[in-house]
Formats: sequence, C-alpha cells, structure tokens
Amino acid sequence: MQQFFIHAHSGLRWLILVLLLWAIVDSLLKWQGSGKPSTKERIWYFGSVYLVELQVVIGFVLYFWNKRYLGFEHMDESILRFYALEHPVAMIIATGLLSVGKAKFKKFEGAKLYKSVFIFYTIALIVMLLSIPWSFRF
Repeated sequence: MQQFFIHAHSGLRWLILVLLLWAIVDSLLKWQGSGKPSTKERIWYFGSVYLVELQVVIGFVLYFWNKRYLGFEHMDESILRFYALEHPVAMIIATGLLSVGKAKFKKFEGAKLYKSVFIFYTIALIVMLLSIPWSFRF
C-alpha cells in the first residue's frame, strides 16, 4: 500500500508541473486582455491547485507513514534533513502561494486577475522545482 502512495506522489508531480506551466503561460499571454475568464480557464487554474492540495495530502500520509522522518535527530545528514524538513515545508509554502493565487483569481477581473495568477503560480512553481527530490540532486 505504501508503494502505491509513493508512485502516486511521484507520478502526480508531472501532471502538476504540466498544469502549472500551462496556467503560467496562459496567464502571461492573457495578461494584456480584459474580461472574465471562461469556465474552461477556471477548471484548469483551480484544477492545478486542487491537484497540488491532493499531492500535499498524499505527502503527509507518506511522511507520517515513514516514522524515520518524524524525529529531527538526523539533521546533520542532508538527505534525511531534506525529506524530514526542507521538502515538506517548501511544498506547504508553494501550496499556500497557489491558494493565494487562486483567491486572487476569484477576486479580480481582467489584466489584474491574470497578473496575480502569473506572479503567484510562477513563484510557487519555482519553490516546487527547487524542492522536488530530483534524481540528480543526491
């Protein structure tokens, strides 16, 4: 069962990265426009945030399932510190940024809407890319 969650957590990241990139590029292209976003855009923008929130839930399940990371006695080992502290905290920050972007999406219209989505989603994506455990990282 734990392997299922590990594979889901790892595989879902690619879908999230694609959706976030699409939302960022789309908001950048529509920044100069005006008007209300379409239902399709709402689904894409909100869907990416909901998938990230699901990813965080799966991450918490894995975090508490693997009791090795619950203690902070191994902070001198970089890989254990990364999985116990850096990765979860950075992903929670990224999720918070996406949630702020989603709230701004609901609040604003026109260029201000797309500008806020672009800014918050881009910062969140950068935080995510820096805290994903890439195979070349360790």
